[in-house]
Amino acid sequence: MGETTVNPTPALPIGFRWKEFWLLTGAGAVSVALLMPYMLVMTEPLIARKPLLIPLPAVMAIQVVQSSVLIALFVAAGMLAAPRIVARAPNPATSLAAHSVGLAARLRSVNVTALWNAPHPPADQR
Repeated sequence: MGETTVNPTPALPIGFRWKEFWLLTGAGAVSVALLMPYMLVMTEPLIARKPLLIPLPAVMAIQVVQSSVLIALFVAAGMLAAPRIVARAPNPATSLAAHSVGLAARLRSVNVTALWNAPHPPADQR
């Protein structure tokens, strides 16, 4: 009679998913760049009190690069740790293709759910 061996550890994916890495890192970099106007409004009083040593556009570029590098490091760390803790990010392409429901219908259902579960103010504050 033949013996069967069972591998107790699940197989880890081979290789690094570069497309997913660049997608997540790029999205993070774009979000940091889009937050620049808000950051300028918040730091305007500080800049008015003490002038900058380098031009403001250079400071903004340095902030975007610094934040992008940090985002890239955290994305890479998360992607490397995810298989070990059996955590997976959903693949947007397969998620959208798997459902025949349109995007507008999904957004409506999310908004209705969010409104239904939203906390309501007390009756005396309405």
